[in-house]
Amino acid sequence: MTNNNYQKDSEYKIEIFNSFDEVAKYRTIWNNLVLSTETPSPFLIFEWFESWWQCFESKNKLPYIIFIWKENELIGIAPLILIKMRKFVFTIKKIEFISMMKYAYSALNLAGYLDFIIKQGHHRIVLNSILRHLKEIKKNWDYTRLHPILSNSSTIKILQEIKINYKLSTHIRRVFFNSKIVFDSDWESYLKKLSKDFLKKIYQREKKLNQFGKVELKNIITPENADQTYNELVQIDKISWKGTKGFPINDKRYNNFFQTLLKNFSCVDSLFIGLLKIDNKMIAYDFVIRFGKISIDLKTSYDPNYRQYGVGNIVSFYNIKKMYELGYKEFHLLWGNIKAKSVWRPEIEQYDEVFIFNNRLKSKIINFIYHKLLLYRIIRFINFKFLN
Repeated sequence: MTNNNYQKDSEYKIEIFNSFDEVAKYRTIWNNLVLSTETPSPFLIFEWFESWWQCFESKNKLPYIIFIWKENELIGIAPLILIKMRKFVFTIKKIEFISMMKYAYSALNLAGYLDFIIKQGHHRIVLNSILRHLKEIKKNWDYTRLHPILSNSSTIKILQEIKINYKLSTHIRRVFFNSKIVFDSDWESYLKKLSKDFLKKIYQREKKLNQFGKVELKNIITPENADQTYNELVQIDKISWKGTKGFPINDKRYNNFFQTLLKNFSCVDSLFIGLLKIDNKMIAYDFVIRFGKISIDLKTSYDPNYRQYGVGNIVSFYNIKKMYELGYKEFHLLWGNIKAKSVWRPEIEQYDEVFIFNNRLKSKIINFIYHKLLLYRIIRFINFKFLN
């Protein structure tokens, strides 16, 4: 752990943590800081990053978590990780957000939103502190890659303004779009935004399900047995289209992340699973995470034998209604076809990816290969088209 002071009066200082055990004692302070940010997302709370590290820890990865203090007040956190890898005959050291996956829009991506955790009104001093620190440790990294960050966030705006001060080559480009429902009125007003035909189908199909047995909608917030709940979700995914063509919740490439997340988020009351059952047989689920006033639809699946009854939409509809009743202001629909999500009348958000290259020869070579020769875009396109 390292301390660095950036101002002579020591008003601001930074603290570096290289392990989750060290930073765990600040768990409550961390999550309280998330509540004071522009977007207090569940993707930013300590338990999210802790869950990811528990599943994806490896010898070539080192947590590099930066705390920025104003006297005794924590005003910023950079939840970063330092990764060593071999590429282009080089040993490359790159810095990323913890829980970032290879590509922002990949079906294997876990976090729909990441950012520096900054108390509102303090973006400029926090981002200056982070960039200044990166300049000071320039021998320890080659480039920094960060995604997905909201395009209209203060982070993107201020990075654009101050990047020239540090002589670091920076690239910012769009990576994907997300849809979210904003609850800015009462429930009945929201329902009036939806297509009458769409609502009619939901109610009619729900009634038709009664021919198969007793229909029950169940909500799980704190599972009595987290492993049992997880196994029930796995069983649905096995028989759904995700089991053969997609990425089921227990896909090996997730490294048991969702099982770990289910346990960790249950402890902080940030979990909400909606289940649709017929005679105690689960036929659909909606895995929601939540924090502050934001709820996020992270994973949904259903039994294909009931596809014609729109069970996926039914369980999502009642989850959305429940989030409204609980006082959440946003429900993020996240992954999937934006056009297909349009039935919920969501707003569309844009997200960016940020590259910051060090001012060293190796970094300049990597920058040239990735961006001047367009290799990064080519690899990303191939991954999306053929490997995703």
